[in-house]
Amino acid sequence: MGEFSFSSMVLVGLGAATGALLTLAAVRAWGVVYRFGRQTAILELPWRLQLELRWQREPDGLYLDEAEEMLEKLRRLNRLIDFHWLLPYARKYRIRYIGFKGAASEHWKPGCLACSTLEFSPLGGYRIYLNPDLPLPETARRLSEELGFELKPEEVHPFLFLHEIGHTPEAGNVCFISASINTALSGGRRTHRRRRELQSLKLEVERRADAFATSELLRWRSAGRLGCSPQNDARRCPSAL
Repeated sequence: MGEFSFSSMVLVGLGAATGALLTLAAVRAWGVVYRFGRQTAILELPWRLQLELRWQREPDGLYLDEAEEMLEKLRRLNRLIDFHWLLPYARKYRIRYIGFKGAASEHWKPGCLACSTLEFSPLGGYRIYLNPDLPLPETARRLSEELGFELKPEEVHPFLFLHEIGHTPEAGNVCFISASINTALSGGRRTHRRRRELQSLKLEVERRADAFATSELLRWRSAGRLGCSPQNDARRCPSAL
């Protein structure tokens, strides 16, 4: 009896060790880590398995290859919109991530100029995606016709960034959450009346987002501070709203 129990324990141990090794091999071969926020990452495994992890950070230094990549991304961002100008907005309205999706990425639906999504991390907040391949003169002309005032080509990306912020409840757009919930709950089974109500709600969401973006853009334009860069006079380009 004792010998049988010992043999069973050995077999169980070997089985557990084999399973652990196979799991590690699978993680190494097929696991993908997606970073969410400063200290959170998601390990994605086959069969839609996900595991939330803590992202260990070095508090007193930086990895140079990561710094080089970050500097390149900041250069790309600054071609669209000034980082020092957008940072106070990001802090105030909980924008955690700025993405650059070009026209070749197949990320964009026809007519979509920018978009925002929820940030699924413990910190919450939002992600904003901008399209660096937009034809700026044509887009400025189109937006000017829709908004009723002249939008300059260099103001297109700042306006779109502000417009996406204008979708959020933090900017006062309470219709956005209501539209999202109602759209999700109704699914594909919608009566004509229900579709009309949802369309009206979505139009109100966009109207409020446009109003927020227009107000902020004109405020900065009148102060002569829109598009401030780090090289500009700090008195003209304050770092806080």
